[in-house]
Amino acid sequence: MSRPMGTKALWCGGLILAAVAFAAEPIPCSLDVASEGTDVLLSVPSDGNVDVNLVCSSAKTTPGTLELVLSAFTGDEGSFAVGLLPAQAEAGTKPQQPLRVTAPRTMLIPLRLTASSLPLTGKYTGRLTMVAEGRDPVIRKIVLTREAQRGTLVISPQPVNLTVARPFLFWKPMQETTFSVALREKSGKVRLEGITARLESVAKAPEGGFGLERNASFTFNGAAAERIEETPEAGSGRPARDIPAGSQAVVAATLKNLKAGEYDAVLHFQAANSNDDDAQKLTLTVQARDPWGWALMVLALALVISFATTKLLDSHRRRAVLLMRIRELRAKGIESEPHSVPVVWARSVLRQTEKLSRRFLLTSPDRIDARIENLEPALDLLSRISGLRSKLKEARLDPWINRRTAAKLDHIVGSMGAFTPNEAKRAEIGKGLDELEEWLVPSKREECYWEDLSKAIDAQLRDTDLDAVQDADAKTIMQGFANSLDLALKTTPAGLKAKFEAEKQYAALKILWERHAESHELELAVLRWNETGDIHKLFDLADDQTWERMHRAEAGLEIDMPSTDPANAAEAFDVLHFEVKTADPLVQKAYLFQHGVEYHWRFELSRRRWWEWPTWLVLEPRSAEPRIVQYVPRSAKLKASVRAVPAWRRESTTGAEAKAELALTADRESLIRSSSDFAGYKKFQTAEIISWLLAAGLALTTGMATFYFKSGAFGSVQDYLTMFAWGTSIDQAKTIFQSAQDASKAPEKKS
Repeated sequence: MSRPMGTKALWCGGLILAAVAFAAEPIPCSLDVASEGTDVLLSVPSDGNVDVNLVCSSAKTTPGTLELVLSAFTGDEGSFAVGLLPAQAEAGTKPQQPLRVTAPRTMLIPLRLTASSLPLTGKYTGRLTMVAEGRDPVIRKIVLTREAQRGTLVISPQPVNLTVARPFLFWKPMQETTFSVALREKSGKVRLEGITARLESVAKAPEGGFGLERNASFTFNGAAAERIEETPEAGSGRPARDIPAGSQAVVAATLKNLKAGEYDAVLHFQAANSNDDDAQKLTLTVQARDPWGWALMVLALALVISFATTKLLDSHRRRAVLLMRIRELRAKGIESEPHSVPVVWARSVLRQTEKLSRRFLLTSPDRIDARIENLEPALDLLSRISGLRSKLKEARLDPWINRRTAAKLDHIVGSMGAFTPNEAKRAEIGKGLDELEEWLVPSKREECYWEDLSKAIDAQLRDTDLDAVQDADAKTIMQGFANSLDLALKTTPAGLKAKFEAEKQYAALKILWERHAESHELELAVLRWNETGDIHKLFDLADDQTWERMHRAEAGLEIDMPSTDPANAAEAFDVLHFEVKTADPLVQKAYLFQHGVEYHWRFELSRRRWWEWPTWLVLEPRSAEPRIVQYVPRSAKLKASVRAVPAWRRESTTGAEAKAELALTADRESLIRSSSDFAGYKKFQTAEIISWLLAAGLALTTGMATFYFKSGAFGSVQDYLTMFAWGTSIDQAKTIFQSAQDASKAPEKKS
């Protein structure tokens, strides 16, 4: 049986009503704050706590217990946790997730959001989810923004002035200089967040400018503050740069990579919530300069260059002039002259002058030049003597005449001495040379020869005492020579041949008279003359006799040395006299001893000083006489020896064994001191060095005090040029002053 349609409809409607009755209802609670659509807008005060109320509309439908869950809040600077507490929670209570609350009878639930970690700028969005048993959850979108609480940032100290020195070694990094300032909020009541700094202006800087990234690094409360121009982002790993209310922060800046010069810059510090105020600006003045060593080196270089250009180059020029003059003087021919006193003296002065001229610091060149000028008259005479000696040699004169001209020329040279003759002496020597030059004139030669020979004959006749001759044969021969020579003096022999015969008789008389006290030798001489009548044979006999006597112990040959007393020691470049002396009067007067033997001298110079290796120098001059003059070019101990070598090589005419040579060695050494002339020049040199050192010290002191230490930003090209000019000007002023002094003291040269 079927049911009616009405009954079916009624039954379906009941089912629907029953389903609706048993469906879950939403939680009838919401936040009592302003909303924009479905978003709840909240402003976070400076303390970070936001109080809100959860209001429920019906006690009948409100659950007894609610669970509240607050998500993290996300914005431009990242995601931040916000805590949720009951508003009545005690201080220090930690937020709970989820927060369980019981709905009171008033249907009002006070809540507190703790959002102190939120940045000061930007919006941050989160969700509050309300959950209850048997109810659908309710989700509310919450947007948080921070309240703009602003403060005033102040900086101390203000301003900052620094002086920075660059490193001496240019490849080393610059010495870093750090300064620090304290930042705080002026009132002490506002927290400053997100501290940054930027370079606002640069009023002055050397080439290359000034930048924070390139020339400075910062720390904030001891922690590195990278990219201080930017606020650290959340999650970047960089610490926040905040200043709690009532506290201060220390910002330290380290300057680096600065070039020399002056820097004037303004740094602008600010916080995200600070007012724009001039108190946030820091005036920074930095004077970066090069190290004092560089300035000192430039100044010293200026002094050295000035000294080199004025003193050394001038010394080099004047040295070249002096050496050229010395070479010209040497070219006058004295090098070929025998070792006579004036010749050796002239060589000594030239060598000493050359050595003085070659000194590194040519001090007192005027004095050296005066030595050369003083020497020139003597060199002119010696040059004329050398030229006359060459002319006499070229004239190929008869041996008898040649002996006389050579003897006269040696006598003239010996009369000069070891000094420059005065005008009267030079006139006397010049007259003697004029007379000797007449011997070169064939028409005057015979007259000149006889005039000189007659004087020698007259002197010999006066010296000869025939009564002292014991040998009758010798006396007869000598009487004949005397009578003939006396007649020749009264009646001049006609022609050179006759005059030569007169000189032969004069020579024979002289040989016999020298031996009148030596009976054996006189007897042999008379015998030789009677057998040969040849004067040359008689010469050979006399030479042989003298040579044999020289080898006898009784001859007493020895070398006469300069003084060996240290108190009276000879000096380097002094003209030293050495002579072979004999105790035998006959040997002393003999022609062989005086002119017929070549003396080979050897001077050994040894010097040993504690600061140098031992040194030796050997000089080996020769002379045609038993005496020589020599100079020693340095201080030393001198040891002398000599070998007498006869000019002939033949069998002895006396029948005795001929001896090749005779060797002598001095029995003592002579001490040669350093030349006192050098000591005088060393004093001049020392004075020159001291004056330069004083000028250098003055230039260094005044230059550094004036241009370096008074300038905090020393280092520009202009600074160095100024320092260089100062050094050269001081040295040049000293040189000009000295030159003026020397000019005022210099004696006028005689015309």
